[in-house]
Amino acid sequence: MSMRPAKLLSGLRARMHGMVLLNTTLACAVLVAAGVAYLLVSGGGTSAASTTTTTVQRGTVLQTVSASGNLQPVNEVDLNFSTSGTVTAVDVSVGQHVTAGQVLASIDPTSAKSQLETAEASLAGAQENLSKAEQPLTQEEEASQQAQLAQSQLQVQEAQNALAQAQQSATTQAQDDTNTVSSDQTTLDNDEARLSADEQAEQLDCSGTGSASTSSGSTGTSSSSSSSGSSSACSQDESSVASDQQAVEKDQSTLQSAQQAQQSDAQKNQQTIQSDQMSIESAQDSYQSQVATDAENAAAQPSATIEEDEAQIAAAQLTVTEDQNTLNGTTITAPISGTVASISGSVGETVSGSSSSGGSSSGGSSSGGSSSGGSSSGGSSSGGSSSGGSSSGGSGSSDPSSSSGSSSSSGSSSSSSSAFIVLDDLLTYEVIGDFPEVDAVNLADGQGAVVTMQALSNVSINAQVTQVSPVSTVVSNVVEYPVTVVLDNASSGLKPGQTANVEVVVAEADNALYVSSSAVTTRGGTSTVTTLVQGKQQTVTVTTGVVGTSTTQITSGLYQGEKIVLASSSGSSSSSGFPGIGGFGGGGIGGLGGSGLLNGGGGR
Repeated sequence: MSMRPAKLLSGLRARMHGMVLLNTTLACAVLVAAGVAYLLVSGGGTSAASTTTTTVQRGTVLQTVSASGNLQPVNEVDLNFSTSGTVTAVDVSVGQHVTAGQVLASIDPTSAKSQLETAEASLAGAQENLSKAEQPLTQEEEASQQAQLAQSQLQVQEAQNALAQAQQSATTQAQDDTNTVSSDQTTLDNDEARLSADEQAEQLDCSGTGSASTSSGSTGTSSSSSSSGSSSACSQDESSVASDQQAVEKDQSTLQSAQQAQQSDAQKNQQTIQSDQMSIESAQDSYQSQVATDAENAAAQPSATIEEDEAQIAAAQLTVTEDQNTLNGTTITAPISGTVASISGSVGETVSGSSSSGGSSSGGSSSGGSSSGGSSSGGSSSGGSSSGGSSSGGSGSSDPSSSSGSSSSSGSSSSSSSAFIVLDDLLTYEVIGDFPEVDAVNLADGQGAVVTMQALSNVSINAQVTQVSPVSTVVSNVVEYPVTVVLDNASSGLKPGQTANVEVVVAEADNALYVSSSAVTTRGGTSTVTTLVQGKQQTVTVTTGVVGTSTTQITSGLYQGEKIVLASSSGSSSSSGFPGIGGFGGGGIGGLGGSGLLNGGGGR
C-alpha cells in the first residue's frame, strides 16, 4: 500500500482546519443520537462485539484441485500362450518377483518342434536347389558325379548278380529237395511192400491150416512135429510184421519232413528272389535319377528356374518363421521385470493360443461416485501470526497450502482378465482421478501433484500429470474428466488398488503478498479489504492474483505487515438491535476518520 506524500497531507490538514470544530460538533450530535436510538430500539439489552485482525504477509500462494482414485501399476502386462496345448509347467507363484526373460510357464512343445524341423528341412532343400541353379559345377563336383554314377551302376550290377545267384541257388535247392522226397518215397514204398508180404506170411503161418497126417502110429509123431514148426514160423512172422510197421512209420515221418522242407525252401528262395528283384529296381531307379541329376547339373539353368527357387526359399523361410513363433509360443516369458499379480491356469489344463497384451491398466471413471467440492483452493507457504486465526476450507489437510475441494472416484483399479498370467511392474504407479470440468480446464500434462494414501497416513509422494483425457463422463449430473497422475517413486507399503488422493497445483505465486481469503470481499468484479489504521477501519480496493479458499494473493493495494480486519461479530439479547457503537463509528465518524482526512493516516 503506497502512502500519500507529506506535502499533500499538510495541505489537506490546512484546508480542513476550519472544519474541525464543525465536524466535532456534528460527530458528538450523531453519537448521542445513535446512542439514544440504540437504547430505544434494543430495549436496554446488552451487546458484545469483537474484531479479529491479521497482517499482510509475503510467501508462496498455491491454488490446487483434487480428486481421488485407486493406485495401479503404470505397466501391467497380460500374458498368454500364443500356441494351443496342454500346460506342462507353471514355474512361478502369485506375488513372486521375476526378471525380464524369465520363463514363467510352458506347454507341451513336441508337435511344434516337429513342425519346425520339417520346415527347416524344406528350407535347406530349397536353398540347395538355388545354389545348384546359380553355380556351375566344378571339376571336383563333376568327378564326384561320375563317381556317384559309377557307384550306381555297380549297385545295379551287384543286384543283378545277387538275383542270378539266388535263382541258381533256388533251382539247386529245389532239385535237392525233390530228390530227397523221391528217395524217401521209394524207401517208404519198399517198406510198405515188405510189410504187406510179412503180414500175408503171418496170416498163413498163424492160421493153423497147415497140412497134418491122420494116419495112426507114425502119424501122431509127425503131427506133433508139424505143430511145433508152425508155431515158430508164426512167432517169427509176427516179429517181422512189427518191425516192418515201425519202418513204415519212420519212412512216413521222414517223407513228411522232406516235403515240408521242400515247401519251406521254395518259399524262402522265392522271397529272396523277389527281394533281389526289388533291389535291382531300386538300384536302376537310383542310377536313372543320378543320370538325370547329372544332366540337369550339366545344363545351364534358365532364369525362370532361379526365380522359382528364390520364391520357394522365401515361402520356406516364412514357414520356418511361423513355426519358430509357434514353438516360442509354447512358453510364457516375462517381457519386463515385475511381480506376478495373478495366475489363471494350472498344470494339465488345455489352453488355446491367444496374444498377450501390455501397457497401463485402465481404471476408468466411476459411474456411481459423486464429486465433492470442485472449487479450486489455495494457500500460503509462510503462515504469519493472526490474532483470530483464519478458517481453512478444503479436504481436511492441516496445511493451509494443501487445502482444497475434492472430487471422488470409486472406479476400481483392476478389471477381470482372461490372461493366463498377469505381471505388474510395482516400481511405477499411477492414479486415475475424475476431476469436475471446472477443475479439469486448469489441468495439463506436466503439472506437479502430490499423492497421499488413505491407508498410509504419513506417506506423501510427488507426482506429475501425464494425461488429461479428452473424453468426459457424467456422474450424478456432474461432467468429469479422467486425469492420469504418475508417481515419482514407489514408497514402501504401496499396493495396487489402494485409495489415493491427488492434489494438483494449477497456479502458484512465489514471493507474493497475501491475506486470508476471508478478509477479501468481491462485489461487481471489485475486491476490497478492510484495514485497521490507528484503531480505525478503512475499506481499501485491492487487486487479487492467485485465489484460494484460505489465502489470496494481493498484487496491489496493500503493503506487507499492514493490519487487516478478518471478521466482525456481535451479539445481543435482542435480535433487532443496531450494531455496537464501535461498529457505527467505524462506518460513520470512524469512517471519516478512517479516510485519513482527519488523522492523516494511510491514504492510498
